[in-house]
Amino acid sequence: MKHIFLALLMATATTTFAYSQEANNQSPLVENQAETTTKNTINNELGETHTEEIIVTSSKIPVSLSKAGSGVTVITQEDIEKIQPNTFVDIMRRVPGITITETGAGKSPSIYIRGGNSGMTAILIDGVPIYDTTSIESTIDLSTIPIDSIAQIEVIKGPVSASMGGGTMNGAINIVTKQGYDKLFNAMGNFGAGLGSLNFIGDAKFYGGNDIVNYMVSGSYHYDEGVSSAGKKYGNNEKDSDALSSVTAKFGVTPIDDLSSFIYFNYVNSKADTDNGAGPNMDNPDSISRTERYFVNWETKYLLKDLWEPTLKVNYVHQTRRYGDANSVYGSTSDYYTGSNLGVDFQNNFYVLKELAFTAGATFNYEEAEIPTSDPITWLPAGTYKAFEDNYGVYAQANVELFDSWTTILAFRGDKNGDRDFTPTYRISSVYDIKAIDLQIKAAFGTGYKSPSLYQVYDKQYGNRDLEAQKSISYEAGISNGILDKMIVWEVTWFENWFDNLIQWDTGISKYKNISSAHTRGIEVALTVTPLKWLDITASYMFVEAFDDKGEYMIRRPRHQGNASITITPIEKLKIYAEMIFRGKTIGSQYDTVPYTVAYELFNATVSYDVTDNINVWLKGTNLTDRQYEEIAG
Repeated sequence: MKHIFLALLMATATTTFAYSQEANNQSPLVENQAETTTKNTINNELGETHTEEIIVTSSKIPVSLSKAGSGVTVITQEDIEKIQPNTFVDIMRRVPGITITETGAGKSPSIYIRGGNSGMTAILIDGVPIYDTTSIESTIDLSTIPIDSIAQIEVIKGPVSASMGGGTMNGAINIVTKQGYDKLFNAMGNFGAGLGSLNFIGDAKFYGGNDIVNYMVSGSYHYDEGVSSAGKKYGNNEKDSDALSSVTAKFGVTPIDDLSSFIYFNYVNSKADTDNGAGPNMDNPDSISRTERYFVNWETKYLLKDLWEPTLKVNYVHQTRRYGDANSVYGSTSDYYTGSNLGVDFQNNFYVLKELAFTAGATFNYEEAEIPTSDPITWLPAGTYKAFEDNYGVYAQANVELFDSWTTILAFRGDKNGDRDFTPTYRISSVYDIKAIDLQIKAAFGTGYKSPSLYQVYDKQYGNRDLEAQKSISYEAGISNGILDKMIVWEVTWFENWFDNLIQWDTGISKYKNISSAHTRGIEVALTVTPLKWLDITASYMFVEAFDDKGEYMIRRPRHQGNASITITPIEKLKIYAEMIFRGKTIGSQYDTVPYTVAYELFNATVSYDVTDNINVWLKGTNLTDRQYEEIAG
């Protein structure tokens, strides 16, 4: 379905416009000047310009992107501004190596990295995992992630459990949040409305700071009344609406040099209209799901004599999901799933030499869930059950840099989850930079794991106390090269992954069981061309093959997918962005209405104009050719 969005974005800050800035203005909303910068050109106090390199903070010790190893993609604030996204999934669709599927327009998005399962990827906010302890795979509904406070997104592909803990057996997505720092008070607002189906977005921010304190408070709301989740072409005409509201606050303090602390809070309330399934006659005008989530993260760190930097993180997540008709969902009679987890991470960085940094730390995580159950004979509600686990982990990492051109990161971690065996994981990544020709040779090898969820282990009907951790092993190698002073930048990466001990539903015993394995392999290609100051062209492509233990091709994994975009800045205040997203044919599951979905391409465009330093207007069009397509059949 084709959508057009028209918006007026206003920033009442006394400084230059922050959200849709030109390249010569740095946003006053970034995570931390010492750790996270974007590739934008920055003005210093003398009016001179220089370009700072992107810093990846998801590693235990922040490193520049050029030294972060293979399989890392960073989405900067400038990248996000180009597309004016409505949802988190809008941003992720453009990342090389990632496949997105939704069960409906904006419904239950899933991420597949390099052909792996959706549950193999962890979502983190400022390095802290966020997930739903009551879900089948301990994942998070991506449609409930607000985007108004995102400064940068770091996508790490391949198993990184050794660096980032369990749940990252095939990758991790780290969301770096914004933090105000430039003036004591700034304000900014954004509003957009759709022409056609009812759709509007809006957010407002207050932020600021000085050398001692900084803060950011924001609120956002997104409503979309689009198409039926069950598919219009099957005779379903109901418009299933979605709504997401969010409140975010971040407060930081630096009372003395080298000591800093911040607390981050986020509240999310989302509502989605759902249908009875896929295919004909599946509209249900009174079926709703609702999610409420509270997330708090507190972090304090201190650098002692430039040698030892201890960091303490404490985080807490509480989430409730409800399903049923409108009266019960907003009352107390619906099915409800309530879960929470408390995490503590004590990390110590030791800066031994200029060429060597070492990290050691320990983690503790307590998770619990309360889940409804039903009578196995009558299928009537039979109350709820509670489940909980304690999880412990220890980790170590070394960052080694030799000859100012060869960077290697070695990581090891061990975890003890519940009553299961101790699980070790490791990873090594290396980058050799031939500076004379701007050529980087990259390689990585590692293992990963994911512990079974509370639901899979402790559910009264379907749980299995004998489940063990799922495991993975991965190899990858690549080359990146800048030509003509980076006017052309290209990168090619080969990858191969093996997944073992996978947890699947066993129809023979009607329980979850470690019964499967899988193998994926492929190539990623990325290209950026900037022939002129006002012209920027990008393209990416992934070829992937994904097979299960029977040698059959896995569902919902397109062999071919990619995208291409062009950004034109004909005059200083005007920016035009156009893109094409392509996704190849995919095989459906045995439950889908048809055995496969056809290939499709989408064309989108955004035009933005800075009316003044503090006012920007933009017009966005999605699916401009009105392409009918399905990501999941039905």
